Amino acid sequence: EGDVDVHTWLTVDRAREFINKIEDVELRRQLLAFLAFQAVERAVRDKRAEDLVRLSRNDELTSVQRTWALTEAARLFTKDEPGRALEALDAATNEARKIDQASPDRARALVAIVTQLHKLDRPRTWEVMNEVVKASNSLPAFSGEDGGLTVRVQFKGGGAMTTNFNIESFDLAGVFDSLAREDFNRAADLSKALTGEQPRAVAALAAARAVLDQRRRPGADEEEEN
Repeated sequence: EGDVDVHTWLTVDRAREFINKIEDVELRRQLLAFLAFQAVERAVRDKRAEDLVRLSRNDELTSVQRTWALTEAARLFTKDEPGRALEALDAATNEARKIDQASPDRARALVAIVTQLHKLDRPRTWEVMNEVVKASNSLPAFSGEDGGLTVRVQFKGGGAMTTNFNIESFDLAGVFDSLAREDFNRAADLSKALTGEQPRAVAALAAARAVLDQRRRPGADEEEEN
């Protein structure tokens, strides 16, 4: 594993060295940003939490990319180092609040934070969910599903290099599933507070499915009786 990491960073360093020789300032900036996010995506795929924390400090990342890196680090830390996970989520929350209030990325970033926070601090989860609702209600373009990140490099002579990443933790379905399993009535009330028709439907459907799933589990009736 160590050999793989060393090889990865040598490759990244060589790519950065090549990119820094490009005279076109804007193209150089875009390529460095592309490379920075590619490193984050690779660290997520390889489950390297420490690298994600380090990479999140890269100035070439956007705030939503940085937030995603930190929430993924928190996910990896949660089982064995919950304290580190909470530190990463604190940093992610600070970063998410820097995102323009007119951008759907702000709501998506907050949803990603809540998705991981629910495993560590449930009371605080409900508090941050109020921010999610507020952000969603001010963003007509926020659907609550199909969340993802797009990294793009535009070339002056025409053409572009684009990579799309689907990110489940940006979607409302997962977090409302978790919230409904804890407290269905509270989750249902929260879904009703969403003014957008699409995010409200996504949230309500996820909460309903969670309850149905619980009731279908073997032994669910006995648990309710007890």
